[in-house]
Amino acid sequence: MTGGPSSIVSDGKPADEWPANKELAAQFAVIKAARKAASQGKTRLKASTRESYRHDMKRLKEAFAFSPTYHNFSRLESLFSEYCDVPRTFSKYRSAWIWQEKVAIRDLLAEQDQLQKTKGSFKSWMWIVERLKGHLATLSELHDLNRESLAEKFGYTTQKTDSKRSSIKELPLDWRWMMLEKACPGGAQARWYWAYLTLSLSGCRPSELQGALYSWAGERLLLEIQGKKVTGKTGQPWRRWQVDLAKLPVEVQSVLRGIKRKELDMFEDQAAVEAFGQHMYRVSKKHFSDLKRPISPFTFRHFMVRALRGADWDKDEIAKIMGHKGESSSGDYGFRGNGTTALGPEIPIIRGTAEAARPVARQKPSVYLKTNAAKNQTIMPRPASF
Repeated sequence: MTGGPSSIVSDGKPADEWPANKELAAQFAVIKAARKAASQGKTRLKASTRESYRHDMKRLKEAFAFSPTYHNFSRLESLFSEYCDVPRTFSKYRSAWIWQEKVAIRDLLAEQDQLQKTKGSFKSWMWIVERLKGHLATLSELHDLNRESLAEKFGYTTQKTDSKRSSIKELPLDWRWMMLEKACPGGAQARWYWAYLTLSLSGCRPSELQGALYSWAGERLLLEIQGKKVTGKTGQPWRRWQVDLAKLPVEVQSVLRGIKRKELDMFEDQAAVEAFGQHMYRVSKKHFSDLKRPISPFTFRHFMVRALRGADWDKDEIAKIMGHKGESSSGDYGFRGNGTTALGPEIPIIRGTAEAARPVARQKPSVYLKTNAAKNQTIMPRPASF
């Protein structure tokens, strides 16, 4: 992409003066190609599909921000190579990105139509054409992405596998505390200490974490998570539980016993989320170099669910801890099946203490329960004791 509007001028003419149409043949060709690209495929999607794509794009942008660029491969190829061993994920993420590019193209086309009609700023119109070129190039690259070809280039298998789940098997049982020690050699004063600790105790992804609060109620240490991914009907605005100090390393116990109340808001903006992700990637590559896949926030989440399911925790309580409003959502994490094969890690949560703002819907409710669950969308008030 070239420079901004101020760098674009027509031959010897004032930068904002519109030349004759015959001098803009190349630009009109770009606009024609953009219209064709925007109209191909499905142009109207269900609201639920659009919302799913927005959620996927938020996740992809987070990954894209600290995805490494491998030699002779584009940034998109490097990113999507991470998903080529799971066909459904690869296809879903590519479709989401294609949809976003088409939305951007349609918006830009509407802007340039208005500028042409009103003979507005020619500089701005040319800048829009340059942006259209960029989106068309990205769209073309997305269409050319081939899962089998990427897998071959990067040496991955295309055999269907739950890669994020299976990578957990490679980890030692105390990897969370090893990660905390390696990532934060300065202890509790290190920048990301409380971020890693909160992730270890909750499995909550940073992009879904609005805030966290540690506090003592008598001899009980409580951890509350304020959720970010919350709508009128989905997600948990808050959830909390009692931390089992006896299951934590002595050093971590000492840090937690030394606080009265600790409130965290370190993930309020996307920049902080990306910085933390980059830090985790570097630490994982340096200290866990034998892993096929680097440790990510997803690893903490999958590990937590697998541990809970393996210890036969109630689905309702697992959903509350994960911040889900339905029991079925937790099935996307850990391992498929009934989860009876436990890893054996110490679960730093006292069973039976998890609470959440909204009631958790059962996995397969009857028609009666579905009807009443739809009516009962009331958010429980935050407990006064917290």
